[in-house]
Amino acid sequence: MRRPLTAFCFAEAFGILAAYYGFIDYRHLCLLGAGVFIVQKYRAALLRSAFPLAMLAFFACGYLGMSHHMDTEDGLCAWDGRVAHLSGIVQKVEIKEHALALTLRVDRCGPPGGPYEPLRSKTLVQLDAADTSEDRSAAYDMAGRRISFEGRMSLPSGRRNPGGFDYALYLRSKGIRTLCRVSRYRLDAGEVRRPVMHALAVQKGRFLDLAAARMDPDRFSLMAGLLFGEKSAMADDISEAFRYSGMSHLFAVSGLHVGLLYGVVLTCVKRRSRSAAYGIASACIIAYAALANFSVSVLRAAGMAGLSMLAVLFRRRYDLTSAASAVSVLLMTANPFHVFDAGFQLSFLAVYSMGVALPFVDLKIRELADRRKKEWIRKAGSVLAPCAVVQAGMAPLTAFHFLMFSPVGLFVNPPALFLAGLMLPSGLLLFLISVFSDIVTVRAGAETAVFEGLFAATAGTVDALASLLLALSAPGRIFSETGLRPAPPIGLVAVFYAGFFFYFSEMRHILIRRKKHAALAAVTAAGLLSAALLPYAAGLSDSPLPWKYNAPPVVFLDVGQGDCIHIRSGPYNILVDGGGHYYTDVGRTILEPYLLKHGITRIDLAFVTHADLDHKKGVEELSARMPVDVLAVPEPYRFNPDRFDAIRRSRTVYLSAGQTVALGEDVSFRVLWPDASVTASAGENSKSLVLLLSIEGVDVLLTGDVERAEEMRMTAGYRCDILKVAHHGSNGSTGPEFVARAAPAYAVISCGRSNAYGHPAPRVVELLENSGIMVGRTDLHGALCLRSAAVDSYVLENARREVRWIIRKKEAQ
Repeated sequence: MRRPLTAFCFAEAFGILAAYYGFIDYRHLCLLGAGVFIVQKYRAALLRSAFPLAMLAFFACGYLGMSHHMDTEDGLCAWDGRVAHLSGIVQKVEIKEHALALTLRVDRCGPPGGPYEPLRSKTLVQLDAADTSEDRSAAYDMAGRRISFEGRMSLPSGRRNPGGFDYALYLRSKGIRTLCRVSRYRLDAGEVRRPVMHALAVQKGRFLDLAAARMDPDRFSLMAGLLFGEKSAMADDISEAFRYSGMSHLFAVSGLHVGLLYGVVLTCVKRRSRSAAYGIASACIIAYAALANFSVSVLRAAGMAGLSMLAVLFRRRYDLTSAASAVSVLLMTANPFHVFDAGFQLSFLAVYSMGVALPFVDLKIRELADRRKKEWIRKAGSVLAPCAVVQAGMAPLTAFHFLMFSPVGLFVNPPALFLAGLMLPSGLLLFLISVFSDIVTVRAGAETAVFEGLFAATAGTVDALASLLLALSAPGRIFSETGLRPAPPIGLVAVFYAGFFFYFSEMRHILIRRKKHAALAAVTAAGLLSAALLPYAAGLSDSPLPWKYNAPPVVFLDVGQGDCIHIRSGPYNILVDGGGHYYTDVGRTILEPYLLKHGITRIDLAFVTHADLDHKKGVEELSARMPVDVLAVPEPYRFNPDRFDAIRRSRTVYLSAGQTVALGEDVSFRVLWPDASVTASAGENSKSLVLLLSIEGVDVLLTGDVERAEEMRMTAGYRCDILKVAHHGSNGSTGPEFVARAAPAYAVISCGRSNAYGHPAPRVVELLENSGIMVGRTDLHGALCLRSAAVDSYVLENARREVRWIIRKKEAQ
């Protein structure tokens, strides 16, 4: 095999996935190893190399490494919810709004006042601070220092809703498992323990302060993002415009940045010996990686640059794909959780796309140019082909992770890369001027004036280039108004990449040249089938069909302090309430991403149980971004329909007790409340809709915010399998008589974590548990999903699929 490192890289990645998702265990691994060894030993004529054993070794390395990381305890996790005294060295400083995010290497921990014990761990410290945008050098002065403080420890939240962002998994890719919130008044900054790290960070902060004072704020934010990946100063609308233009990759310090730095440094030191020049280049790249906070993309680029230099020194051929695979193996071995980081995936995917597909595309462009005898085709192709290949290779995964597809990126990226190629060396020159102005310490002389003049002139050049780059984001502003795009199913993503890389692979071309069409068909079918079944085997999809979305029929979404239930049956998508918060756009940040992740672009029917903000505001916000066909509200609101005017919809229906809403044969809603006695002047909770949902043989009672008085007045039968507890589990709802008559096997309490209302009330939780009812809470478990329903039972689990309840149906008991 020409590129064995690439095969070994993917073998290790599959081993990591196998350990994380648990679709094989140690026994399977031992059997697999024994089988490969036996075949290797007794079929030597068939297998003439140790390649299968090497593949198994890398698979086992990934599997065992991931198992070790998952089983290893972190001493700081035991402090969850408690105040601890920590001491350690700050490794990284990130500026947030009114806070600093410090990555701390902890070496001592204990209760306030002692005793303290040695400990090796990392934590993310949120340090409450005043506005740091005016004095970045003071913020970066924390880097490399030993600090001590007392703060409350917590564990990061995992995936709260199906398909949502898993913050805990993201932090694991950074080697972090805990969080700590600290007041600046309770932190002691000690001596500098990492002088090089500290000096680089302070110089970076001083440079950013100087540049911010001499540049337009928006253009300065582009320069900071382009040079160091610092996006804290970037306005949301600018960030969105670059995302929708397909240019956000410019702010991930990667091969473009490291390659330009590498070229500039080698040009400057070309008169030195090769080993000395490479030593200087390596030092500059490492320093630049430190300034960019050692992000995974810059580590990938720096590692590949290092391998390129080694290849020249040892007179070996440098292969782009093999170099990327070698760096990937090193990163995955150091921390297997890198595999789950979107930045890691996209960074290496871009390199693999160029390494595998670009040579083939370049060849076809040259053939076309020679056939047409047009030199401009060759020149245009040399500019557009890399952008087109990277765009095509990254588009499905970008759409899957970030719900966007940017066709304009093909056209705006070539000029954007040209401008970035001018801005980067100009920005680095600006940084060097700030460094030399500190080195040259004269009190007030010509030299200081010279440096000031140079800095101002160079800042003006960077400002002008940034203005042109900002103008290129104009198409993204237009596309951003049309909203996000639905994500492709994960099975289709896997099939696409299997087909994409096999199409451009050497194996395919060799089989075609040798006219082995049967072997080509067999390999193609086996590869595509394996890719289609992998998400199903890993539990990421409920169907082996790759075009199917992994959408549960009923999901009690985690929208914080509020209610939201999504029901999906065949072509129909129904919402019951949408949550809502005074200071958060729930429709944009939670509902729309969740729906698009599951391929949903419209809501057929939206029930809003009543007009309280924590039930209707999310639907209002969603309707501005996604069409809502029918809005269903309680009958008493017929006389004041303006309460729902902000919800865009095609039509409105008013419901009262005794009515039934049926969507197909498998889904129906029976309205139990409000009855005819409820008037428009009644309280909001008294007017709340109560619905009995029947889906796939499971009865779900959705109670809105009704109080105990309304519960007692409901006379229709409402025996159910699942009860959505009324009013977030407040003390004024869910009486014992009501629970006894409903007799659910499972109860859902939808409430926000650490909410100000004390929901759920201890009385309600105690009542449910004493009644033998299993309880799921969105504040503790995240979203709760009715995943499957068998003939006599049903399954509920949370979004991370780490908590599961298997419950027998009432009719089977």
